[in-house]
Amino acid sequence: MAIAPLLVVATASAGYQYLLVFAIALLCAGFWERVFAEKRGRAFDVGVIYTALLFTLLMPPGVAMFHVIFGVSFAMVFAHGVFGGEGKAFLNPALVAAAIVQITFPTSLNQHALWTAVSEFTEANHDLMDVLLLLSIIFGAAVLMTGRLVSWRLLVGHVIGSIALAAVFGGNLDLPWYGHLLSGSYIYVVVFITSDPSTSSATNTGRWVQGILAGALVVFLREVNPSHADSVVPALLLMSMAAPLIDQVVIWFNIRRRARAHG
Repeated sequence: MAIAPLLVVATASAGYQYLLVFAIALLCAGFWERVFAEKRGRAFDVGVIYTALLFTLLMPPGVAMFHVIFGVSFAMVFAHGVFGGEGKAFLNPALVAAAIVQITFPTSLNQHALWTAVSEFTEANHDLMDVLLLLSIIFGAAVLMTGRLVSWRLLVGHVIGSIALAAVFGGNLDLPWYGHLLSGSYIYVVVFITSDPSTSSATNTGRWVQGILAGALVVFLREVNPSHADSVVPALLLMSMAAPLIDQVVIWFNIRRRARAHG
């Protein structure tokens, strides 16, 4: 439900090609989920529908079908199936699929009509579609937070980290204070992918730390390498990998603090 308005607006903005990409991604993800489900004697996980949808919205509508099949297959095997399925992996399969496509086919994510439209919201002349895309993402965030499916601390942390480091760099990319949040797929990935409880920090302090560091890392990579189209996928994937370590450090500090308090 949270992502449904975004899918409708994205389809209207980018055209029917999105539906084709989604169909291919869903068939591929469903195939690998069926293989692992049968081998391990467990039920088929319908969560692959959501994975295919998240991945689709990270791809430009004109992406090659081979890239879709390759990316989804890699992620479903190495970031989903080998860990036991939904809720057991420490990385979001959709983000891994986008990362492997970006690494293997570096030009495949260029000219992304959907996220170019969101980025253009930072300019003076933005049309209705830009506004609808942004509002649909904000609506999704509200639904997820209301249902306590994502942590508001993690989302706010991303905002704080991005704005803080943008202020340090002094806006070298000529963006307003909120520009980094709306550039590329950043706000979409933060709301719908990296806020996944199974792939983010489990402690409240860890969520603050992960969010702030992730937001700062996105801005840092953009500022030091402005030629890169968008640093969202690699930066947030790295911070998802760091989430267990962040929680471990937080727990260690809590144990030390309580040990000192009780002598």
